[in-house]
Amino acid sequence: MSKVYILSADTYEECWGCEITVFGVFTTKRKAQKIKAELEKEYSYIFQIDEFNLDELADVYIGGFID
Repeated sequence: MSKVYILSADTYEECWGCEITVFGVFTTKRKAQKIKAELEKEYSYIFQIDEFNLDELADVYIGGFID
């Protein structure tokens, strides 16, 4: 079973809201972690890496904002 790793962050910088940005889709967690470390030096966002199986239905919450 093949996996992918999605690197994302909430990039909204105003008071109220959320804007999820995907920074990349990687074939290994190590690659995703490497890019995450580089981005953390440049941005103050809180990044997360989510793991998904290819060709499978997934119900994974990756972030958002509901008021």
